[in-house]
Amino acid sequence: MDLLNTEKFPFEVVEYLKVGLPSKVLEDIVLKLDVPLREIIRKNEPAYKSLIQGKTLSDSEILKIVEENPILLERPLIVSENYGFVARPIELLIDFLKPSKNEN
Repeated sequence: MDLLNTEKFPFEVVEYLKVGLPSKVLEDIVLKLDVPLREIIRKNEPAYKSLIQGKTLSDSEILKIVEENPILLERPLIVSENYGFVARPIELLIDFLKPSKNEN
């Protein structure tokens, strides 16, 4: 957030660990990230190990688990109208802030 503030880039923080994210919003984020849902799940979380790891689950089942356990979602996530990414390492955020990228 410091970098976004320094660059005077407008943004909104969604504290989904506190307020959650409905599955429809999660689906939209996954589409914008353009990666499989399983790639944005934190695999070191105890909830992953107990609820997902080693199980044969559909994406809709995983989506429901993430909705109920938002701690499983990688962070920080940067999502614009048409684009999204996990902002780690910081170089990904720096690249996003370049004028040619953030016009979307």
